[in-house]
Amino acid sequence: MHGLYPQDHYHEHDHLNALTVNGKSEIEVMPDQISLTIGVRTEELTVQEALKKNAQLSNDMIQALHQIGIQNAQIETKSFSVHPRYDYHDGHSTLIGYEVLHLFEITVSDVKQAGQVYDTALTSGANLAQDIQFSVKKPEQYYQQALTDALLNAQEKAATLAQTMQVPLQRIPFKIIEESSQYTQDFQASYKGFAASSTPIQPQTLKISASVRAWFRYS
Repeated sequence: MHGLYPQDHYHEHDHLNALTVNGKSEIEVMPDQISLTIGVRTEELTVQEALKKNAQLSNDMIQALHQIGIQNAQIETKSFSVHPRYDYHDGHSTLIGYEVLHLFEITVSDVKQAGQVYDTALTSGANLAQDIQFSVKKPEQYYQQALTDALLNAQEKAATLAQTMQVPLQRIPFKIIEESSQYTQDFQASYKGFAASSTPIQPQTLKISASVRAWFRYS
């Protein structure tokens, strides 16, 4: 737990002989899920040719991933689009072909396998890599721990203030507000852009934080 900065203050309207403190906590967690966004882009003169080529390359990539143990459930289409391509010259536009872009999200639990997935995909049909995301499968359990630590931090602050004022403190707060309800947004980290080479992927620690506001009575 670190990064705990007090924002302690007294509210006369909350309760007579009461003090209010903010408790904060931040814990570090190793990711147990990795998602790679990898795509197949094709450009051809006709829509039919672009679609056919894209489907062939996509199927080649998926079959190669199957050979290294990746199941269909781990491969999802993230987006699929078809766009006309134009050449602009002297204020005029000329249709020169079509682009088909198929983005896949591939999810694995083994960080070591993520590098193998990336290399296999790019050598078997994929020609575009967008990003990689690290996350935890069950963030709630880690957040609950951070929330517990945040409350303990609030109690420590309240005890320090009461000791400074030399007054008895009721250590059980009579009111608590959870201030970090949108915690799931903090549980992902991503890398943008990849080098088209053998890629050792290193996981980065995720930080999960929680904060509470607590009211304590003293006499």
